[in-house]
Amino acid sequence: MTAPDEAHPHSARPLTADPLQQPREPAAPPAPAPGPEGRPRRRLRWLLAGALVLVLAAALMARLPQGKVIESPGPTWDVLASTPGTDGQPGTDLIAVSGAPTYATSGQMRMTTVSVSGCPGHPITGLDVIVAWLSPDQRVVDREQICPASLSQQDIDEQSHLQMTSSQDSAVLAALMESGAATSMTLTINGGTTEQAQALFQEGDVLREITVSGTKTTLTSFVQLRELLAATPVGTPVELGLERGGQPTSVQLTTQPPQEEGRAGSVLGVLISAKADSQVEATFALQDVGGPSAGMMFALGIVDKLTPGPMLSGQDLAGTGTIDIAGKVGPIGGVVQKMKGAARDGATVFLAPAANCDEVVGNEPEGLTVVPVSTLHEAVEAATLVGQGSTAGLRSCQAVLSQG
Repeated sequence: MTAPDEAHPHSARPLTADPLQQPREPAAPPAPAPGPEGRPRRRLRWLLAGALVLVLAAALMARLPQGKVIESPGPTWDVLASTPGTDGQPGTDLIAVSGAPTYATSGQMRMTTVSVSGCPGHPITGLDVIVAWLSPDQRVVDREQICPASLSQQDIDEQSHLQMTSSQDSAVLAALMESGAATSMTLTINGGTTEQAQALFQEGDVLREITVSGTKTTLTSFVQLRELLAATPVGTPVELGLERGGQPTSVQLTTQPPQEEGRAGSVLGVLISAKADSQVEATFALQDVGGPSAGMMFALGIVDKLTPGPMLSGQDLAGTGTIDIAGKVGPIGGVVQKMKGAARDGATVFLAPAANCDEVVGNEPEGLTVVPVSTLHEAVEAATLVGQGSTAGLRSCQAVLSQG
């Protein structure tokens, strides 16, 4: 096919020029196709560019700061479930409660974890750090925050195990008081944190009473003692009624400033352990997990088992937070990675320590409702509302931060 104004090479008609038209320039010949000599040049340019990238990457990796670890979303465990059975034998309840009637539960209550790379036995490379910096699911932190170089792997494992054991003990005590399975506890003094206290107390002293400004209070729980001291100014003279070696005695001291930032009132300057006045016991079957951050979820699971009627009605709830013997929920590390792990495993609601709200806001995974809590009682209330499908009234971390 030819274009309309082209001459057909085999036409028999002569071609004549139109005197009214301007003469046309002959069409430029087509550009020659690149010869084989152009290809090696392009290949050379690609090779040089690749070599430059490798050199820059090597230089960057060589200049990476040392002493880093990587935190990633770890596995989650349903504290209401059982461990997998082996050799045809059934598994063991993750939380086993004895000494009182227990009740059926429903849904999942997931404790969450963080996987850490970069500590002894889990080495990382510079490339791992670069990938973690670019990943929305991972976090790079200083090793000293997680596993100090001064500690061996055995030291780290032992410390982590002790934290987990202490967390479980506190969870049991807080859960027994919250559920009503225990109504009082025995407070024992294990030592002093000040010279005054060290001179006054003997290990094993049982704290029975406290007199402040002439008012005597019989102590039945750690919460009661903490609330009383929160309203007592630093430097207030107090009298403590003790049981020492089975005999009553008393000591006088002045209250001290709290070491915990933001804590109101004063403290006694002593180390106190507590034991619930109850025959109910709880044991845990979870292995190879350490640290204190599962305390709140352990306590929540115990309360659910000791309370008639399940908290949840098939929902998938997850959470994290330390807990003390007074039922106070404390902040933890890696909350963003724990939220992502919870969402990955199917949770739709996440209970987070209110003290972690500044890290939560802006990092909530899609489809995960995050509810801040400060006490075990608040966690129980939140889980119960989730089970009832009444989540609209639950507070948010945005609300916590707006309140200062």
